[in-house]
Amino acid sequence: MMIRLLIVFLCINAFIIAKPSAEKYKALAKDIDELLLTKKLDNVQVGISVYSIDRNSSIYSLNSQQNFVPASTVKLLTTSAALHYLGKNFTYNSKLYLDGNVEENGEFIGNLIIRGFGDPTLSLEFYKSENIIFDDWVSKLDSLGIKSIKGNIIGDDNYFDDSYYPSGWAWDDMKYSYSAQVGALNIFNNSITANITSADKRNEITKIKLVPNSDFVRIVNNVKTGSESGINEVSFERDAVTNFFEFFGSMPFDPLKKDTISEEIAIDNPTLYFLSNFSDHLRHFNIRFKGALIDIDDWNETPVYFKIKQVFDKQSVTLEEIIEFVNRKSNNLTAEILLKTIGKENGGDGSFSSGVKLVEKFIKNFYEEDDFNLVDGSGLSRLNYLSPNLMTNLLRYIYTSDYRSSIINSLAQPGKPGTLERRMKNSIAQNRVFAKTGSMNGISNISGYVISASGDTFVVNLFFNNFTAPQTEINNLQDLIIMRLASFE
Repeated sequence: MMIRLLIVFLCINAFIIAKPSAEKYKALAKDIDELLLTKKLDNVQVGISVYSIDRNSSIYSLNSQQNFVPASTVKLLTTSAALHYLGKNFTYNSKLYLDGNVEENGEFIGNLIIRGFGDPTLSLEFYKSENIIFDDWVSKLDSLGIKSIKGNIIGDDNYFDDSYYPSGWAWDDMKYSYSAQVGALNIFNNSITANITSADKRNEITKIKLVPNSDFVRIVNNVKTGSESGINEVSFERDAVTNFFEFFGSMPFDPLKKDTISEEIAIDNPTLYFLSNFSDHLRHFNIRFKGALIDIDDWNETPVYFKIKQVFDKQSVTLEEIIEFVNRKSNNLTAEILLKTIGKENGGDGSFSSGVKLVEKFIKNFYEEDDFNLVDGSGLSRLNYLSPNLMTNLLRYIYTSDYRSSIINSLAQPGKPGTLERRMKNSIAQNRVFAKTGSMNGISNISGYVISASGDTFVVNLFFNNFTAPQTEINNLQDLIIMRLASFE
């Protein structure tokens, strides 16, 4: 898929019909001006930068030096910096140690230690089923003749610091999966899915199925099946420091079929969640476990790893594949893990701040000013501020860098799986746009490349902040601008 996207990009870029005249570019700028003449933008902060790589000049600029809340377009900075510092072939790993002995009867007496190094790929986005993730871990224990464990399972998450959240994340977002806690031992995106299915009769309590099925969380279900004319009105609350969830609301009743809706829930304490899922999987191999699940911070010993037997090393896919997931699907957790990894692997302490400092250093390669502010790697914080001009410089830098193909192949495209799947579908822009979106309440941004009908490569940054109109209307306006650029010849 990655090679195919790059071939499409390069072929379109190479197919130059004729160099448009200066008058054509002026007409293009005028068309963008006219698209922006709408009352919907009267109270909106708009920043636009359109740059032609072929002409090596700006084609359109509006408030491009001003700072905006960039939202998820920050992931372009994070993933580019990750490639710069770590290399596209960088992989994560997780290690399993046995601190004890296996008796003749198959009982292991001692502690299992799982040492995490931040791997963000132990999820259903990278594996076909829940069981496959831990199969090779536990099968290794089975191959050693272990039939039971008399001891503890300890999770070592000290590769990163203990801070779960960067600055500026909203407290009322913490229960949702897009605000999942960031740790060095991560499983299922540190979240759980609640599938809520309507009951057989009106006014009956619905059924909730958890994926993965786990005793790590506790749920109280108050959702009822309502009338046939009703709508889905399901909400939930999470206790701030536990994994106790309560669901409220109602679902419509359909006598012909049952309806199911899903809620993605962030869990508290990723390390214990990882260990819980691991211990659950022991049962699939009929390995009995008699002990406790312990975060290494709550253990009164420090492992001396060169003295302990390492029995398994789980390796992830390469960074190049990981950033495709980050940018195309806009996964916040993985972006933050990359940020901490950049810091840790370059002499830092595995914190958000150490990663941010290195991203800021990376920015100096293409942007001389200090007129921006970064606090996270995903863009979920509203304390991030940067300009369309900075992002234009980044995309120009990427275009001439060694990791150009890695970034371009990671970006979303209209009509294809990702954040642009439902935008500009079946339009002239469908095979000509490679971009990263960034959206929050009142914010809609898009940054990327647009290949015009004449073969021009445009670097495009469209930032719309503080709007009160429906986001679909702002997105439609952006799409019109991009389609105009794609049709340019």
